[in-house]
Amino acid sequence: MTTVLESHSEFVDPNQPLQMNIEFYIDQIVNGIHCNMMLLDLRQIACNMAADGHKMEDVLKAMEHARKNLSSDDEDRLLEVMDFVSGWCQAHLCVYPP
Repeated sequence: MTTVLESHSEFVDPNQPLQMNIEFYIDQIVNGIHCNMMLLDLRQIACNMAADGHKMEDVLKAMEHARKNLSSDDEDRLLEVMDFVSGWCQAHLCVYPP
């Protein structure tokens, strides 16, 4: 039996661990930025991407692509999240520890 995710038209096998694609997470971050979500909550979404096995380079590339469609203020917020992903932050806040 397969299940359809409400937010995407992907099919998920309920017997397998749920692994979202990068675009799903990027959409969550962008929507969170638009809703003035707290920065550490946005960071947590990035942490979820890492925990789901997405590579730092792929996450940064997807975030860079998302920047093109954001206002200046929203872009600044996304850049702050990208700092957590790239490690340009305090060590305990790094999404991908060295």
